[in-house]
Amino acid sequence: MTSLIKDIYKDNMAKEDEQLFEGIDISSNRIIRTVDMILNYSRLHVGEFNITPNKINISLICLNLVKEFSTAAKK
Repeated sequence: MTSLIKDIYKDNMAKEDEQLFEGIDISSNRIIRTVDMILNYSRLHVGEFNITPNKINISLICLNLVKEFSTAAKK
């Protein structure tokens, strides 16, 4: 829905508005990840799927977290 609103008003948006929409997008993705993790934990708990360890890129995760929380930190 925010993408639709953003597309409709893109010609009349200020830079600050674009940052607000970016914050909404980031927050939406975060809540989707949280719900997904809760569902996966529930599935894991009942033995629905096996655990397979994977390597992760900690640097990329940290950079994304800095980007995600930089606006709030500045305020």
